[in-house]
Amino acid sequence: MNKYSILVFSNIILILQIEVNDDDITCSTKAFAFLLSSSTPLAPGRTKTNSVIEDQQQPQTKIESNKNKETEEFQLGKNLSMILEASKERNSSTSSGIISSSVTKVEQQSSIDFGDSINPFDDELITKLLQRVIKFPNEHHKSGYIEQESDLPIMRSEFKLGPNKMTLINEIGKGSYARVVKVRPDGENAVERALKIQKPACAWEWYISKEIKHHLKDSEKVLSYFINMDQMFVFKNGSIISMEFATHGTLLSVVLAYKVAMNRSIPITVGALLILQVTSALKYLHQCQIIHGDLKPDNVIIKTLPNECDQPCVQLIDFGRSIDMTLFPPDTTFTHTVKTADFICHEMREKLPWTYQTDYFGLAGIIYMVLMSDYMKTQKIRKLWVPLKPFPRYIDKELWGTMLSMLLNIESCKKLPSLDEIIRKLNKYLAMQQKVVLRHNFTSLKNALKKN
Repeated sequence: MNKYSILVFSNIILILQIEVNDDDITCSTKAFAFLLSSSTPLAPGRTKTNSVIEDQQQPQTKIESNKNKETEEFQLGKNLSMILEASKERNSSTSSGIISSSVTKVEQQSSIDFGDSINPFDDELITKLLQRVIKFPNEHHKSGYIEQESDLPIMRSEFKLGPNKMTLINEIGKGSYARVVKVRPDGENAVERALKIQKPACAWEWYISKEIKHHLKDSEKVLSYFINMDQMFVFKNGSIISMEFATHGTLLSVVLAYKVAMNRSIPITVGALLILQVTSALKYLHQCQIIHGDLKPDNVIIKTLPNECDQPCVQLIDFGRSIDMTLFPPDTTFTHTVKTADFICHEMREKLPWTYQTDYFGLAGIIYMVLMSDYMKTQKIRKLWVPLKPFPRYIDKELWGTMLSMLLNIESCKKLPSLDEIIRKLNKYLAMQQKVVLRHNFTSLKNALKKN
């Protein structure tokens, strides 16, 4: 274990220590402040494919308006009420938000022997899925997907990526298999980009990103919950994914920056809004039958600071460990355990079957980080998992304690928690807050981040 400390630059005051497992890092990103897991599939086999491109029909996720008055928005004023997520969404076909009537690619699956125990992170398995089941790239994967007959470009102060000239601003982070750099394309009004460079090439994250876009294409607002990867360049010895640059960094960096500036956690009202939006994003992801697989504060970016606008201010990133459940036989569960002790769900710890539980545990960790400005560690007391460090008195345990308990103690893969219930509770909580208080807290966050 290495310990990383957040410091106040005036008089260098130690505020918080974060423990990071070296085995879990391939890229520690300063501007994005996210960690790319070493268990992210990066198999040599995941280079550009020579498969015949087939346009497959994918199950389409339908985003419907909410006709249930109980989940409609609580009035906070004409504009402020629009930030309350799930305000006009109908409850999904299951309480967890996961569409159970999975349409899987049965014919293609028959070409793979899954065996009795499936490791969804296995490099060889994912290569087979890409080549035999998906027949990657399909038509909707091809937009922005560019194959090059050369090696990766050398990252000098100026370099070419495809037809575009790029100016290298700085390296954001570097790890064993990937590095992220910040660049500025040539041209007037060019927007800074982040480039994720991987050796060998990794098509899996691109595939997941495009599947999300394909399933949720009917709603621009819903799509804005997910990082936009607009281009992938596949070279002989690696790949480069171009994506939006996160000016405000990750949820983790925002929470800790506020802690440094103000010596306390972010206001609970602001935290509730951020948690509400992360929960909504997770609900939509699960409606695509995709498990994020590495959900944590590092892998949520703050696109814009919370305010009274009607657009999401958070985005999910890093889909390198995501799992597409439509690629597996119906009712598939997993028992594989990853190495990162503090980020694995309780099912993995207890050798129990798991699917979406890993994301619910990640959501619980995000809630805890937002409220406590610290990573969550858990213990089991009287057959129930609880945080090792309980909430202080000023945090409403009936709301937040119940929410965490629901996410940490899941009965089985067939009885998952209701994300809609969490969304309703958070909407109700935010609706009870005075507009002037919310605006004050939004301003407080903005001013605190200016100090860093």
